[in-house]
Amino acid sequence: MDSLPFQIEIQPGSPAYEQVIHAVHRAVAKGILLEGDAFPSVRFLGKAAKINPNTAHKVVQALVADGTLEVIPGRGTRIAPPVRRSANQKRSMIREDLDSLVIEARRIGFPLDDFQKAVLEAWQKLDSDKPR
Repeated sequence: MDSLPFQIEIQPGSPAYEQVIHAVHRAVAKGILLEGDAFPSVRFLGKAAKINPNTAHKVVQALVADGTLEVIPGRGTRIAPPVRRSANQKRSMIREDLDSLVIEARRIGFPLDDFQKAVLEAWQKLDSDKPR
């Protein structure tokens, strides 16, 4: 592996490990990282993302804990198969982030129609960015 299989450029303002986790989640959502794909070692992740090895280790631990990665003895760390969840479980998982987003939209006076369009555009952009 010569480079990371996802794009990441650490920006000031939020923790590096959160930015890397978000980049991995984005790559999975876009279909760039697929079930069974190898994930870089902690050492390589740290060097390539220009983050501390302890931070890289924290990233991998968090991605294993949230079910994005799985560690397979003798094969390494891989993208895990999607966890099957009910519609209620999925709603529950995004409830906090969704509530925060809705609160912020209302706080700044963002109309519901525009908010719905923005969500749809973001969803479609993710689809359009998927590799063919």
